[in-house]
Amino acid sequence: EGNKDPWRHPSSTNTLWGPPTDKAYYISPPDKGVDCHCEFCRKLVDTTGPRLGRASRIVGRFTARMAGEIKKRWPHLTVHYLPYANYTLPPGDVVFPDNVIVSLCMMSGAANDKEPAIAADNDRMIEGWSKLTGGRPIRLWEYVCWPVDDTALPFQYPHVVKGFHQRHRKRVEGSYLNTGYYPPEIPAQDAM
Repeated sequence: EGNKDPWRHPSSTNTLWGPPTDKAYYISPPDKGVDCHCEFCRKLVDTTGPRLGRASRIVGRFTARMAGEIKKRWPHLTVHYLPYANYTLPPGDVVFPDNVIVSLCMMSGAANDKEPAIAADNDRMIEGWSKLTGGRPIRLWEYVCWPVDDTALPFQYPHVVKGFHQRHRKRVEGSYLNTGYYPPEIPAQDAM
């Protein structure tokens, strides 16, 4: 029978959650990791891999197949895909049709690029997603609360963010800045 109202937000009867428009279809599971144990997904989950990639093949294959069907039926639609949580890392064995725009949520954020290990992880993710989209630029979903919520001290990092964006100017075409939340110990959060 199926869900008669699949875009209804689970916590509200009046809020829709990423419904399709006349131009776009959005694929972004709820704000948590994907944890399915059905017969199909069990074969694709990587239980021993890095935590940010354990469900990448599940959601990546679903997105590629869904985008392929959308392209056949509605060639004017663009599919926006948000890799996040345990499906953030690019699945190496998936290729997306040319109607997919990836908006990668870098789980550590560009500001944490000051750490060489995080910079290397971010570089690999951006390069990997760009390859899966046929070399088309990707977009970023940035939480500006990272690294703010990791410290109570003032944190200035414009040179880090500038260097990040200069390095990725051919692979990244824009960033959405999500303020996220501010921990209660940070003063004046109500003023923001």
